[in-house]
Amino acid sequence: MEARATAKHTALETGCSTPSSAYPETLDENNSNRGLEIVRRVHSQISGFSVAPSIEDQATAFFVTNYVINTSGPTRGYLEYLSTIYNPSEDTSLLAAMKAVGIAGLAHYAQEPALLNQARYHYLKAIQDTNAALKSPVMVKRDSTLSAIMILSIYETVTGSNSKSIRDWAEHVRGAAALLKLRGREQLETPRGRNMFVQVVSTLMISCIQRNAPLPDFIIDWIEDIRVKNNFDGTAFLSQHTMMVFTQFRAGLKDGSISEPEDILARALKIDRTLVRLYTLELPNDWAYKIFYTDQNLDITWNGRYHVYHDYWVAQVWNGMR
Repeated sequence: MEARATAKHTALETGCSTPSSAYPETLDENNSNRGLEIVRRVHSQISGFSVAPSIEDQATAFFVTNYVINTSGPTRGYLEYLSTIYNPSEDTSLLAAMKAVGIAGLAHYAQEPALLNQARYHYLKAIQDTNAALKSPVMVKRDSTLSAIMILSIYETVTGSNSKSIRDWAEHVRGAAALLKLRGREQLETPRGRNMFVQVVSTLMISCIQRNAPLPDFIIDWIEDIRVKNNFDGTAFLSQHTMMVFTQFRAGLKDGSISEPEDILARALKIDRTLVRLYTLELPNDWAYKIFYTDQNLDITWNGRYHVYHDYWVAQVWNGMR
């Protein structure tokens, strides 16, 4: 049995260009609690695994292994900073979000779809705890609260299979963007704060591109501040900057601020040349992905093939470029 959360919009504006300080998903207390109970009744175990450690312990380890710790390759781990901010006695929303993604990942890995019910339980719990954190003037600005929202967006990419998942993913991303503005420019003063800011912006740009919407002005200004003050000129940052230019270009076409044919062509060709250079001449070897071919009818394949990337971060960079 599948439990559905009843989501309501609060003060957050739904457009990319004007996020406010509130998170978009607020659960109806009666419906959400009943949903948690429904999902909690379903207990599944992966065949072949012993009783100890529990599914939740395995899920947490699965999440840390795939998203936090990375001892080799081009990145240190997509969310490597989590080990420095997590407080188990306070950050209940973060732990619930990690378990939700971990259990969902285990469900796919072990081909045990029944586990998705347990993943859904922790997802609903994470939303409830996040909404509670957003009401606290202290918790609302904590790194763990922002991280929990971003992990909830990852949950939608792991479990999503329809348009509702895409909408829910976009709501989480816009909620994270709203928190960026509320946290203020001071978050850019630390390496961890900058990393979190850049990650949220990367995901936000994908959402804006999907809807031909512009980025908020404060994000463009802060990205430029990071570039100038920290002398960022690596492939990853140049790729993101080009993606930002492309996001604004598409929005300009939609609202008519970019309308002259020659100007449109010149801008498009400049973006194209930059991407070709970055992804053919300047791409680090470690960012390469492997292509696998199969004649099996699998959900993860497209035209008989699928790609395997080193980690989630590298896949994000390629998806952004595409």
